[in-house]
Amino acid sequence: MRRTVSLEGRYGFEAAVGFVTLIAVMIFGERGFACFSLWAISAFLKSRKPDEREIQLMHKASTAVLVSLFLFMYLVYLFLRSSDWIVILASSMLFFHGLWNFLMLKLG
Repeated sequence: MRRTVSLEGRYGFEAAVGFVTLIAVMIFGERGFACFSLWAISAFLKSRKPDEREIQLMHKASTAVLVSLFLFMYLVYLFLRSSDWIVILASSMLFFHGLWNFLMLKLG
């Protein structure tokens, strides 16, 4: 049975999973990427269909996600060359996607 949640709750959960995964990867290395499996819980969450305003805000947030991800990629390249950068970028993408969508939906 799927539980209906708000879009803010869904994106807040996504940002939290991305942040926890990012911290776990920094602490435990590749083994910390197991926290990414928490995102599978979102398959059991159902959200209502977004209206036109929310769709426009999500498109706006997508641009902010790309800019944030490119800046974060630059920082990873400069400071974390020895780490597994693809795992860090995957978790940061999830974090930024959830964060920006949450902020856009909350603050408009």
